[in-house]
Amino acid sequence: MQWKRFGPAMLLGLLALGLAACSGGSGLTVPTMSAPTPTVIAVTAAPTVASASVTSASVAHATTPTATRPAGAARGTAAGSPAARATSRPNGSAAPAPSPRASALGQALSGHTAPVFSVVYSPDGTMLATASGDRTIKLWDAATRKELKTLSGHTGAVSTVAFSPDGKSLASGSADTTIKVWDVASGTERATLTGHTETVFSVAFSPDGKTLVSGSVDRRVKLWDVATGKEIKTLTGHTGIVHSVAFSPDGKTVASGGDDGSVRLWDVAAGKAVRTFGPQPRAILSVAFD
Repeated sequence: MQWKRFGPAMLLGLLALGLAACSGGSGLTVPTMSAPTPTVIAVTAAPTVASASVTSASVAHATTPTATRPAGAARGTAAGSPAARATSRPNGSAAPAPSPRASALGQALSGHTAPVFSVVYSPDGTMLATASGDRTIKLWDAATRKELKTLSGHTGAVSTVAFSPDGKSLASGSADTTIKVWDVASGTERATLTGHTETVFSVAFSPDGKTLVSGSVDRRVKLWDVATGKEIKTLTGHTGIVHSVAFSPDGKTVASGGDDGSVRLWDVAAGKAVRTFGPQPRAILSVAFD
């Protein structure tokens, strides 16, 4: 057989038949994504390790894209859906009702009135803290997704939050250049740490909860005494915005990453950089120890 004997029209017809055969004769479909919603949070699991990060110098909006359902599919009732599987067993007996935590997974938490910039679990996984451009922090019950408290006091957008290792304290960084330490149980402010001159993008507690580290648009990393609220050291060396900071598991080293494309490791006791990775051609937006 020689392909040159077939005209363009016939070749197009054969191609169409081939595509139809490959797709079961029903044509091809392309899944779509619905538009993101900037001021809600969807949680799909409860990790045991808390982390907080901000993803850009302008603080990227937190979004929750959701897949578009096929036409005619009812929410939670389609055959084989989680709801259908949860209500009956193969032998016809009723299945146990899902726990409050399981039934709340995937549900959106709404309450903030501006983009959410940071979301973090408490160390025991029972609570969530969120930071928003509406200048507030909200605490949520991780099982029921109910709002527990709203922490107000910052005069600028709140860009980052972090729980202390014992879960009793919460630190927040803001565009108002301050860091605040909050009592989680009462929702009251314990201290305001001042020293940065630009937006604070990242905060993290040391493993023993006694020291706080912060990174800022002012290109500096600072160490703070949590008990007194006093600045311990300022670590300089980054030539761009510091997006992310993290303590090592033994608390002896701090890592920082920034707009200059470098990751720096700092000796906490000496207050000096001991190693630098990079620079990379792009900004470092998040760092973490394994």
